[in-house]
Amino acid sequence: MVIISWDLFYLVKSFTFGWGSDTAAYFVQNVGGSDNLSNINNFFIPVGIGVVVSWFILWFISHRNIEKGIGLASRILIPSVFVIMAIIVVYALTLPGAIIGINALINPNWNLLFDINIWIVAFSQIIFSLGIGEALALTYASYLSDNKGLTDNVFFVVASNSSFEIFTAFGVFSIRGYMSATSGTPLVDLVSEGTGLIFVVFPKIFSLMGVIGNILWPLFFLAVLFAGISSAFAFFEPIIGSISSKTDMSRKKLVTILSIIGCLCSLIFTCGISSYLVGIVDGFVNKFAILLLIAVQCVIFGWYYGAEKVIPVLNEKSRIKVGFLWKTIIKYILPIFLVIIWIIGIIELFIESNQFEIMISVGLIIIVLVLSAIFYRMKSTKI
Repeated sequence: MVIISWDLFYLVKSFTFGWGSDTAAYFVQNVGGSDNLSNINNFFIPVGIGVVVSWFILWFISHRNIEKGIGLASRILIPSVFVIMAIIVVYALTLPGAIIGINALINPNWNLLFDINIWIVAFSQIIFSLGIGEALALTYASYLSDNKGLTDNVFFVVASNSSFEIFTAFGVFSIRGYMSATSGTPLVDLVSEGTGLIFVVFPKIFSLMGVIGNILWPLFFLAVLFAGISSAFAFFEPIIGSISSKTDMSRKKLVTILSIIGCLCSLIFTCGISSYLVGIVDGFVNKFAILLLIAVQCVIFGWYYGAEKVIPVLNEKSRIKVGFLWKTIIKYILPIFLVIIWIIGIIELFIESNQFEIMISVGLIIIVLVLSAIFYRMKSTKI
């Protein structure tokens, strides 16, 4: 939620280009801080207010029933993201130097396929965007009617997500090509990822566009805001669904309690090293937690429960069928591949991490194990 708060902050500032000429320094001093641990006691009040506002939005929509809450919000937010990004991408393609970025996009360095870090990043991206391994698909699928084809819906979600990401990539690389052409800086030197790309590189680019930048920049952050809120719904709903299935607590009360707890935890990331903490948590989740979790889920689902038993259910009302290849991937290919990547990723994570980062990662492991034990206890008590 803190990233949504950063986005809200920049959305307000985008109307006046309030970040100035040195966007990197502005982000460090006013929004995300740095990795200097001596600044840990400093807090960015505007970012904290944004966190509270973000959680209030999430609570306000989530505490209502699915159709009038998340369902209605999704029907508004998701099409809005498509429309806004379409406007930005179409204009970006007309910018001077856009072809520089496009050529970089469509002419990849195939040798990088042998770099294990590329696979880790790729898995992290697709895991996050599709919510794989995090009960998102399971939770949302539980709300489908019985006459819906499960594999058809999965195919539509994957196809639309991938198409949208490829489409927006042309816009992103066109804008970076424009900056390379106008600044004289090689495109490779502009490479930045995650928060650096959104909150440091892009503000500098849009500042160079003059009047057009004043129009496109608010639209861009509005699209990021909508995408962030819709993603927050997706991550929040499985927690609500799993706990509500084990307790007699009403949805409104449960959402209120979880929102308060979540808001208090998110405020930790508004300190003077917030961007550093976000990077540590992101590395832990992507290189340790989620890859191992998905591999374990594949083993449990494929071998303990038996993936072949589910195939008739998946195919029953679906036009797109699954069979031997799907079962082979679930039982053999995916878990083996993920475990190999996980082992390499976890070794690199601890080799490259300092004592503070390792301490945070170990703390996260303890929190995950404790929460898992609590949820399991809730289930056994209910029975």
